[in-house]
Amino acid sequence: MHAFRMVNISLVVALAFALTGCGSGTVGQVEGIITLDGQPVPNARVSFTPQVGKSSMCENTDAEGHYVLYFGTGQTDPGATVGSNTVTIKTLRRRFNENREREDVPAIVPDTYNVQPVRIEDCTSGSQTINFELTTN
Repeated sequence: MHAFRMVNISLVVALAFALTGCGSGTVGQVEGIITLDGQPVPNARVSFTPQVGKSSMCENTDAEGHYVLYFGTGQTDPGATVGSNTVTIKTLRRRFNENREREDVPAIVPDTYNVQPVRIEDCTSGSQTINFELTTN
């Protein structure tokens, strides 16, 4: 009877970890800074697209070029899929001004980074900083 009870407790604990994602290692927390010729790139969109599996994670940089990727909707779960990800970086072409009107914004990041992937990045479980130092040349 005692062994049967221990097996049941073990199954419940294993199921709890599986349902919450604890220890699954499928998502790694990713943040970093994007620079162009040494200067921070504000309003850029960085996308990590897994080579296998789930959909891509995208996020915009702030005024200092900093980004934090979020997994899913609602920006509550930071992360990117663990494994190889294709990374692209685009400059936002439109924004809202102080009057909440849309306006065009000149592209900062060269088109080569918009069309071609910047690189393949291997994300790991846990927290990591992945910076991108882009150049115009």
